Amino acid sequence: LDPKLGGDLGFVKYLAVPGDRRTLSITLAVRTDDTEMRSALSDPDRFEHACRILPGPDTFVGRYELEPIGGVRPMTGLLNRLRRFVGDDGQPLVLGFHAIGDSHTTTNPLYGRGCSIAAVQAIRLVDAVEAHPDDPAARSLAYEGASRHEIEPWFEVSVQMDRMGADPAGVAAGDDDGAGRGMAAVFAAGATDPIIGRGLSRFMNMLATPLDLMGDADLMARMAEVMADPDAHPLPPVEGPTRAELLDALGLTTEDPVPATAPTEIAS
Repeated sequence: LDPKLGGDLGFVKYLAVPGDRRTLSITLAVRTDDTEMRSALSDPDRFEHACRILPGPDTFVGRYELEPIGGVRPMTGLLNRLRRFVGDDGQPLVLGFHAIGDSHTTTNPLYGRGCSIAAVQAIRLVDAVEAHPDDPAARSLAYEGASRHEIEPWFEVSVQMDRMGADPAGVAAGDDDGAGRGMAAVFAAGATDPIIGRGLSRFMNMLATPLDLMGDADLMARMAEVMADPDAHPLPPVEGPTRAELLDALGLTTEDPVPATAPTEIAS
């Protein structure tokens, strides 16, 4: 992430995004079981104070006189969910109805793929209607087939990334089995290695699925080299307060660390 916009401190991920008409959005994502931090950041005054401390949001909150449009808006229950509308017999479950976007496939919004998934499905539905204007069964099968090929891989990726801690490059720092450290090194190398950087950029922007990337021999070879020697590609140093320091700044104290789990979002 651009350090001027956001970052990941492990216990909290954050992002400040400028918007239209002199507005901006600041999102803080905390772990689902960190009730102390979630409770603290649900308070508008503490939320704003945290934004003055975190490197990124402080660029806006500390420099300008800002007026909140509303209160802190929590987002919870961020599940990855996939609905299929074709039965085990290969036939449509319903005719004349086609789900798009979150009503069909939901992925963790932390990855920013929801609008893109909906746009792809809208285009594929138009294709299916154009190809089968008078055959609702064929239209449904064509659309669901396209979704299975182009959308379901991103559902699977989101599930896998959540299991890794919602950030492959972040969770691996404390991983001793080698695989996590290797993947973290790949993300770190992507900042300077043109082959890996292009591959990761295509992946993050949904231009290539993991299966597509596996077919890129040059990319796979370069990733294997990096993963074989992860210490040669350390993660950049993290700037910002520790969890204890942030809670202390918010007028709270804690002694118990919070285990790593997938985060939930709190946005304002």
